[in-house]
Amino acid sequence: MVRQLICAITVCAISVAVATCSERGRRSESPLLDVLIVLPGAIDVKYSHDYDGVVRYKLREPFPADRVIADVNVKLEQREWRHKDDDLFNPGVQNSHVRGWSNYTDRNGDTVFVWAAEWSSNRGDVLQYGFTYRYAKGETPQNAQPLLEVTGIYMSAVTVNQVREKLPKADQR
Repeated sequence: MVRQLICAITVCAISVAVATCSERGRRSESPLLDVLIVLPGAIDVKYSHDYDGVVRYKLREPFPADRVIADVNVKLEQREWRHKDDDLFNPGVQNSHVRGWSNYTDRNGDTVFVWAAEWSSNRGDVLQYGFTYRYAKGETPQNAQPLLEVTGIYMSAVTVNQVREKLPKADQR
């Protein structure tokens, strides 16, 4: 449970960092259309150059977004990306490919459901996709239908190595 919470907090921190950066508003501006997947029905699509490319958008999709997650997975597998079981930022912690959805209560009392996982290419590039639902205090997936927030983050092998170098060593944790 603690590991899931750490993973969820990491995903939220990345999402906040990405949300505050300058973003591009048009799909045609992204050089990474083949890996930063924007699904049909996406609204408020924004790109940024954080890491090596980021896309954020929202979808009208009921919880638990099984169809959306499956669509992204199929499209990435067709492009020869393989899903990873561990989290890049938390080595040894299983991501949502293995554990599924996790949730936490934020400081406002809202419940946040997160599905976050990674895929890798043969070159060592990494894609992170995060799917998030936010429910106001007292609401649940049974009585509310918030938009699904989607974040895709592309990191080249060079960036992945730089991130890994900055992670604390296992014996220092």
